Amino acid sequence: MTFFLDRLATLIRPPSDLASKFDWIAIENQLGHKLPWDYKQIVEMYGPGVFDDFLWILQPSNVNPNIDLCRQSSEQLNALRTLREGGEEVPFELNIGDEQLAPWAVTDNGDICYWVRSSSHDPDQWIVTVNDSREPLWMTLPFTTAEFLYKILSRNLRLDIFPEDFPSHSPRFTEN
Repeated sequence: MTFFLDRLATLIRPPSDLASKFDWIAIENQLGHKLPWDYKQIVEMYGPGVFDDFLWILQPSNVNPNIDLCRQSSEQLNALRTLREGGEEVPFELNIGDEQLAPWAVTDNGDICYWVRSSSHDPDQWIVTVNDSREPLWMTLPFTTAEFLYKILSRNLRLDIFPEDFPSHSPRFTEN
């Protein structure tokens, strides 16, 4: 699992002065589920900020409510429930306490990256799905968090959901 973390850190160097540590047990208790190990490593390596001015990793206990992991988890799942009630097809279970999805990243366009929790009982095996903010389009990919980030940011994977100019040819991370 460290392969894609190492590749990501080589592609986009984490801020050198950052050494964030979190009480992951308390955060997971608040969310009601465990979190993938590679996500925790990414959050601790990079901290709050944005990849290539477009992709924001949700952060635990962040002062910015737009990227706060716990707040966005609740808000995004409630938004999906509302869309489903309005007739939009959402291909995942959203019953409270039995959700198949957990958000972990957002884009400047409002697209949401989720983990598909139903893909495994082990959060380190969860795969990624991305929901287009402009239409009911979902793209599910058999990648872990770090693998998805590396493949997207290295331009080895292109998603129609994301703009053509993302990522740039020299992707970077900007601290926030």
